[in-house]
Amino acid sequence: MMNEKFEIEKEGTCKTIYEQQPLFVIPLYRHREELENLPEYQACMKVMTSDPAITKQLNVLVGFCNSQYRRTAEEYLEYLVSKQFPMNTETIEFNPTLFDSAYEILERFFYNNNFIFRAMSPLHNFTAEDERIDLDNNLCIRKIAIDEQEQLLNEFEWSSIIPHFEALDLKHAIELEYQTKKIVGDAPRETLQAIDQIAKETIGKLTTALRLFKAGLVGYNIVRTASTSELPVPAGMTRFSSPYKQFLGEKYTLTKLEANEFKRFWERMSRIDVSAFPQLYIALSRFNYAYERDKLEDKLIDYMVAFEALFFKEGESGEFRHKLSVRVSRFLEQEYKQRKLTAERMNDFYDKRSKVVHGEKVELKDDFVKTVEDHLRKSIKLFLERLQTSSHDEIIAHLDLD
Repeated sequence: MMNEKFEIEKEGTCKTIYEQQPLFVIPLYRHREELENLPEYQACMKVMTSDPAITKQLNVLVGFCNSQYRRTAEEYLEYLVSKQFPMNTETIEFNPTLFDSAYEILERFFYNNNFIFRAMSPLHNFTAEDERIDLDNNLCIRKIAIDEQEQLLNEFEWSSIIPHFEALDLKHAIELEYQTKKIVGDAPRETLQAIDQIAKETIGKLTTALRLFKAGLVGYNIVRTASTSELPVPAGMTRFSSPYKQFLGEKYTLTKLEANEFKRFWERMSRIDVSAFPQLYIALSRFNYAYERDKLEDKLIDYMVAFEALFFKEGESGEFRHKLSVRVSRFLEQEYKQRKLTAERMNDFYDKRSKVVHGEKVELKDDFVKTVEDHLRKSIKLFLERLQTSSHDEIIAHLDLD
């Protein structure tokens, strides 16, 4: 069978190559009866069907949170035979080394319940001076290898969600290793979803941390998960975010110095359960939504909703414009002149947001919306610190009375 795939020539360019891939599975099916009558085959079947640890995994769903398959003893033995046929060989001879390797994979799969998986999510519009930034024992931001970029090119070719050649612009990725349990038989859907959320939540939180740390239009569109070791069943998948989000704008670049600073910032943020603080959760959600908006008007609305979530108490009424400008200026600044300037800016932010909401024509520029974003970023980061020692209402009360 002729297979088409892409190969990286040099940075930013690729070429199409064609490879002949023999279908060795066909001889297995043609000679199935002969194989099954072999004494060695029957001996293997007897061993497998007499081992309780193996028999409970035959003819039932076996796998992991994102992929489960039903396999018979015959199909597992076919895996052993198929590994004798590497794609680049023209001869078919028994290879003890290949057999031992395949047997070890099969044995490890049957007798272990926990496996290490790796999640990888390419970052759009992102570069770093360091090839690898370790954030803890199992989480990092690293450079994407050439073979991975080629894999993304081939994968995106068949995707209607992400533009094919966008893979050439992906330089770094978030990588997370985590342990997951093998599932034998049916499992409650909520259990499967809970396990599968590990990678998605961590990658999402790390992306938020990057956005809070500094300005720059960084984001991600896919999360690929796969076992760190080969398995006799397919394990892992690529999740495409829908709809596709295009991150075109100010490039996000981490210098070596900034990378060290970001490590310290992530160390603090990773310990905070944002869901325990409803106002902060809403503000961060709106802050992230704005990164996916194309129109400046939509970004402005998201940012101002985030400000209101941070600086207003639940059910509060009154003159919102004045309260917001005073509270934000007191929260962010210490000196009178700076407070006065910030208050004036907040009034301007609020006025333009009101006009947009009420359908009035407003001329917005990138620099203006970026200033709103900068003030919100600074506010969220300061709230992350203050909420560790004070409640949200206490913080607002001090802004009103101090």
